[in-house]
Amino acid sequence: MQRLALPALPFLTFCALVAARQDPGAASAAPTLVLARRDFAVPLEREGSFVPAEAAEIQLWPDEYSGDWMFLEVLPHGTYVNSGDVIARLDQRRYADQLHDAELDFKTGELTQRNAEEQARMEEERAREEHTNARAALERARKDLKGWEEFELAFRQRQNQLSDAYSQDNIADQEDELSQLEAMYRDDELVDATEEIVLKRSRRQLARSREGQELQRDRRRYDDEYEIAVQTETRREALRNQESAFQRLERSQELERRLREDRVARGADRLQRQQERLEALRRDGALFEVRAPRSGVLLHGAPDDYGPGKTPPRHERAGRPGIRATLFSIADPDRMRVALFVDEADLPKIRDGMGAEVTAAPAPGQEWVGSLRLERFPAPGQNRYAGSVELAQPVRGLAAGMKAGVQLVTETQKAVFVLPRSAVFGSGDDAHVFVAADDGSVRSTPVKLGAAHGNEVVVEGALAEGARVLLAEPAQ
Repeated sequence: MQRLALPALPFLTFCALVAARQDPGAASAAPTLVLARRDFAVPLEREGSFVPAEAAEIQLWPDEYSGDWMFLEVLPHGTYVNSGDVIARLDQRRYADQLHDAELDFKTGELTQRNAEEQARMEEERAREEHTNARAALERARKDLKGWEEFELAFRQRQNQLSDAYSQDNIADQEDELSQLEAMYRDDELVDATEEIVLKRSRRQLARSREGQELQRDRRRYDDEYEIAVQTETRREALRNQESAFQRLERSQELERRLREDRVARGADRLQRQQERLEALRRDGALFEVRAPRSGVLLHGAPDDYGPGKTPPRHERAGRPGIRATLFSIADPDRMRVALFVDEADLPKIRDGMGAEVTAAPAPGQEWVGSLRLERFPAPGQNRYAGSVELAQPVRGLAAGMKAGVQLVTETQKAVFVLPRSAVFGSGDDAHVFVAADDGSVRSTPVKLGAAHGNEVVVEGALAEGARVLLAEPAQ
């Protein structure tokens, strides 16, 4: 006979469920058990890894430093540390150079900004002076035009009137004198030659005065019609030019003022950013001495680095740590969970929150219970889902990364026949058991194998409750 080939697992105690006894009819009969229906839990077995249930992760997140990182000292993985203990020290030489350059740049920026602000003040003072002078020139032009139109033209008119009066009076005086001379010369006894000379001169002087008066009138008409109009328009044009120049000056000064304010503001902003970078760089100095944020066991890497299929890092002197990634974790050594993966084909059998039993090869005889937490989406690029068994009891004596056996109870079959694997012979369609009759005979009964777990298997066939099934092959 060929025995059913099944993996060897620890034999589960079932003596409380079936009665095994020797057949009293024959001394050579094999041990038997009495069949009785019972419920059979069908677990799903998976392998996982112990990982910290919770841990404080340590990462390097520099705000400004952009140089290399190198370990000078680092505590070994698995070291128990207290809060505040130094875990690692890193080389600061490149950092010191960057800090020195940043401090020099900031001092230069301060000097540049002070010079820009002082230059802006000087330009503002010059602009105020130009504005004051331009406004004064504009006021002078306005006063000049007003004085010309309101006073000077009136003065000229009065002056012309006075000149006309003088000229008129002068001509009238000369006419009177000439008339008096003519009358006098008619009556006196002066010689004709003397008389002719005096009269001729008076008449010539009168004629010249009349010509001068006419010239003055012509000049006045010219002044009124052209020269005064030209001077008036010249003054008005000068005023318009001054007003336009003043307006252009105000616009240009406003543009220049905006440029100065923008230049000073941008300089202040640059200086502020330089100061912020310097302060951030100074804060980065604390990263070069890594301290434990809490007490616990030191793990190199992140908690997830100890999950199934992962290889956690090991940091050493002269090693190059990565930034913005978990370098160390500080975990409670007694608080563990089990990380595992569940195949997509097993999803219909399991549910989130279902119970689980956990064992570990380094701790034989110990068992932990917990509940399953399953991710809703598959692992990237895989047809399996990450899960975690949250354990209710402390896990002592084990380390992160150790393997764990996980049993998930996915199904419970009700009222079935369950036999030890040693009672089933053959395999596949040839599977059968031996049943002892009351007369001491033994018959072979074909069975169909069902769910199995550990050393037990569910069987179906022409079997009756209370039948005695041999636990070993009968003697020939």
